[in-house]
Amino acid sequence: MSLKSVSYSIYLAGQKTTSVLLVWTMALLSEHPNWQAHAREEVLQVFGNKKWEVDGLNHLKIATMIFHKVLRLYPLVAMLPRVVYKDTQVGDMCFPAGVQVLLSTILVHHDHEILGDDAKEFNPERFAEGVLKATKNQVSFFPFGWGPRVCIGQNFAMMEAKIALAMIL
Repeated sequence: MSLKSVSYSIYLAGQKTTSVLLVWTMALLSEHPNWQAHAREEVLQVFGNKKWEVDGLNHLKIATMIFHKVLRLYPLVAMLPRVVYKDTQVGDMCFPAGVQVLLSTILVHHDHEILGDDAKEFNPERFAEGVLKATKNQVSFFPFGWGPRVCIGQNFAMMEAKIALAMIL
């Protein structure tokens, strides 16, 4: 595979995932006008009539909470394939080296045992204190992957989505 085709794949994947995130965000904000109003107030408070600056995007906490909730309800990738490199035990399950494991983002992101009874509800407030508090310090939110194999475009996608949402609001 050439460098050009790899770059093209990354470009297309990034556009598709960000656009899907924005579509789900718009759909959920149309169903929850109170969160739409909170996000609009925040954008006006952070930017107002000033010239847009990248640093201002870091101050869009409500927008970040909304995106995290959307990514939890509608993850961009349904399954994450991983290979077990050495014999590993997780709970009472043993995985021998070389086994391929599929992590289901949808199942984990909707698990009532991990997230509680409101797992399927749109409540961005869950992420008010960050991802770790929202997931009770468990690795149960991984819309862009996790660990050393996290998506290289995660920060860019979130920045791009915040810009688009701020402009729409």
